[in-house]
Amino acid sequence: MKAIIRKCFPLLLAFTVSAPLLAQSDGTDSIVASGGGADCKRIYESTMQYYKALAHFLPSGFKYHDQLPTHQFLKLSGDGCELFDTVDLYQRVVSLHSQKIAIMLPFNRWPAVTHKALISHIKTYVASQGLDPEKNLVWLDTGGQIQTMQEQLAQLVFSQHISMVIGGATTAEAPVLSKWGDRLRIPTLILNKKFDPPRSRFVFRLGPDNKQMAASLVAYAEKRGFKKIAIIMPQSSRDGSFADALVGSKKIETIGPLVYNPSDYNSIDIIFKRLFHLNDDSRKPEMLDLVNQFKDKAKEEGVAFDQKGLMLPPEVDVDALVIIDNFKNVRHIAKSLHFYGVKHLPLLGIPKWRAPELVDQEEENLSGAVFVDYVGSYKNLPYNIKADTVNDENMIEGSEASRVDLELVVNHAVAAAVFALKGPKAPRFALYKRLEQVQPDDKAFFGAGPIFKPDHESNWPSFLFSVGGGKLQALQGSSSAAKPKSKPL
Repeated sequence: MKAIIRKCFPLLLAFTVSAPLLAQSDGTDSIVASGGGADCKRIYESTMQYYKALAHFLPSGFKYHDQLPTHQFLKLSGDGCELFDTVDLYQRVVSLHSQKIAIMLPFNRWPAVTHKALISHIKTYVASQGLDPEKNLVWLDTGGQIQTMQEQLAQLVFSQHISMVIGGATTAEAPVLSKWGDRLRIPTLILNKKFDPPRSRFVFRLGPDNKQMAASLVAYAEKRGFKKIAIIMPQSSRDGSFADALVGSKKIETIGPLVYNPSDYNSIDIIFKRLFHLNDDSRKPEMLDLVNQFKDKAKEEGVAFDQKGLMLPPEVDVDALVIIDNFKNVRHIAKSLHFYGVKHLPLLGIPKWRAPELVDQEEENLSGAVFVDYVGSYKNLPYNIKADTVNDENMIEGSEASRVDLELVVNHAVAAAVFALKGPKAPRFALYKRLEQVQPDDKAFFGAGPIFKPDHESNWPSFLFSVGGGKLQALQGSSSAAKPKSKPL
């Protein structure tokens, strides 16, 4: 029976999480006003049944201790609402914690040197804040497996009585961990923004956001006076939300996204022939005139006529082209534009453009191109993060970039969690109030204001860079934040 519950519960959780979160309070001192039967029923429906469900992920033979509220609750039999002081027990269950922060990440998906550097860096930071990293941090490798993550979470809740959770780095883990944090009323910081989270007081999302970066790029395009832009992107791109955010602009008309196969350059040619009207039926007479012109010229010069090299001049009726792809394909696309006679068309891009290889050769159509990123100068990173630059302060090697990104996002989450833990001890469920108030350590990088907006989305900055002269140039005033949604229920 236990095995069946383990297999079925992720599905149960997915179907039930959309139900309203009940029995929540605006205050931080208590959860329910009274111990009546109605309150008890809401408690079970909204929270306590999930503690029991999570307990199914505990190992067989798990040892219970009568002095712990969580274990007392699990040992209740029958209808808990008929028992004395059940509501008080519930309050103690959601309040108990051990001043520990759990960091649950898929370490085995990263090179050993990367995650070892991350752990070392975070421990140093936590020690600098007056906490003991050996006592206040718990590191767990989820392996990117939901089952493993839930088994680990059960141990954290019932054995270590964890205070807060940082995790959800993968698109598979993030929604499941968010639902657990919401239902268990445990403050949870999710390091992934590629899903729609539950509107919960206990779930916070932190890290770079495609929507925020797209908003910065749109703001730049509007400032330049662009009225119409085309968007191209590869098949199976993970940056679809970036394209969606661009399409949502009310001031700029968009074409696309036009999708190509990155392993088939001919698919890019097809897009350009369509976008620049090279094969339009309306231009057939123009093409016929061009053929006749070159036939006559070939005859005069006494050479054979070859129609293969003939191509109409492009008709460019867009103000800019957004390329949602990596630097390698961007280089090829820039050369393709040159081949089709498209010059000086403003190009706009995403963080995947940022690589030394993008600027190591002068490319006419890349001169003046602008892309957005979530990291500014690599010489001015927060939390004492260090990186070896290449050519200038705006570029590092690709192998270094993944480490820096990881340290940046995780350390930002840890900084918020540490702030919430410091000071007088508060009930665990009330720690979300402190997370809502936390300010960034480095306002020069993250900007003024709290780390989280009222909707619990992080205020992550955006930075714009211009390409030219074999290097990147940071554009001033490029930070932008998307408007927050309504406050969580």
